[in-house]
Amino acid sequence: MDPEWRNQPDGLGAAPPIADHPAWSSPVPFDQFDLPPFPSYALPQPLRAFVEAVAPATQTPADLAGMLALSVVAATSAKKVIVALKEGWVGPLNIFTATALPPGNRKSAVFAAIVNPIEEYERQESRTAGKEVEKNRSAMRIKEARLKSLEQRAGTAKEKELCSIVSETQTLAAELAETDVGSATRLLADDCTPEKLCTLLREQRGRIAIMSPEGDVLI
Repeated sequence: MDPEWRNQPDGLGAAPPIADHPAWSSPVPFDQFDLPPFPSYALPQPLRAFVEAVAPATQTPADLAGMLALSVVAATSAKKVIVALKEGWVGPLNIFTATALPPGNRKSAVFAAIVNPIEEYERQESRTAGKEVEKNRSAMRIKEARLKSLEQRAGTAKEKELCSIVSETQTLAAELAETDVGSATRLLADDCTPEKLCTLLREQRGRIAIMSPEGDVLI
């Protein structure tokens, strides 16, 4: 706005002539770019070898395998590794990637190959943890039934017996309040709602990886 607009007869400053502005250059099309090749050489040797083997085997760009590999490594490092930029400045190790290719370019095949190890580990851990979870749930149900029975007895108990019932009831109630039965191990999730994601994060103690070969998760 013209600083002297108040002094103009009509209260508005005149716009500068169009000729004073440089001409706009032509828009750059989205499909025209010149990017450097994916720096697979910067990866640790085992990961580099894997990425450089998957790309020609699936006839896909190394960028695809490289970005997905970094995502899987980040998922396995979550809640285990932190970044300390300086004293008093500590943050979790997170990564957000989006790798796009037109349909029919074998994205799903590469995704399956790279995510398979973490899926297999998830299945193994889920079987192991699942047994413990069921034991804890069974013990919790027994305590809940015992607590309910004691509360019913308390209504008709005599004063001498009532003190003992109240003491046991309070002990069981405190134990149930502090009981964490746990949940089956889950490291990966596909497309899910924010509400479901919050539930998963709580069950998995703040760690979950949202990974999908499709773009629905970004919508």
